[in-house]
Amino acid sequence: MPTREQYDAAFERERRNVYPVINEFEARLGFAVGRERLEAAARVLACPVKKNPPNWMHGRVIYALGRKYLTENASGTAWLDIGSAKSFSACVMSWAIDDAGRDGIIQSIDIIDPNSREPRNSVEDGKTIDEFAAPFRAAGVPIVFEIAGQHRADSYRIGFAFIDGSHTYDGVKSDISVVTPRQQSGDIILFDDVNKEQVNLAVREMAGYDIEYLRLLPQRAYAIATKK
Repeated sequence: MPTREQYDAAFERERRNVYPVINEFEARLGFAVGRERLEAAARVLACPVKKNPPNWMHGRVIYALGRKYLTENASGTAWLDIGSAKSFSACVMSWAIDDAGRDGIIQSIDIIDPNSREPRNSVEDGKTIDEFAAPFRAAGVPIVFEIAGQHRADSYRIGFAFIDGSHTYDGVKSDISVVTPRQQSGDIILFDDVNKEQVNLAVREMAGYDIEYLRLLPQRAYAIATKK
């Protein structure tokens, strides 16, 4: 189990990094999440100690893209987060909805039981997902945490989805098959880890979407799929 000193060091190293690609992306879209807010959440929810250094830039992408999406879509929609982990991406989604003054609900799915207190590699380990999220989520935006395979098979529109679950080809294809039938023109799917070949292959095979890539680092890239 990493020590608090190791978590502190990992956090301080990463927060000093600069990412011009993300800066340019935020400037182009016209929205940017506050750094203090983002880092406070990332410190607990997105800063594991492991072989590869932590990186929470997907939070900036989710926020900017989500805010831009809401300027172009008049009705409130459901948002889907595949790969809850410690709730970081779902919390950032809630900020985007709340800051836009809009109604919405977020469904967040993971293979780990959200009520479990098993270690999740956080400086504040031993919590359920709701407990991890509580200090950071926007209070006015509901987030429903569910375990994969047991979530509701609803037919609601998914206006915005973030896919960061299985990194296998079949897993990503399965996630895509859940989301795409429930989207309309202009709706968004954001993919993490498209630097991984299996994820990238599944994304490249999508039909009916325009794809934009954001390459942050050799080992970190995102894809934005917008329904035509």
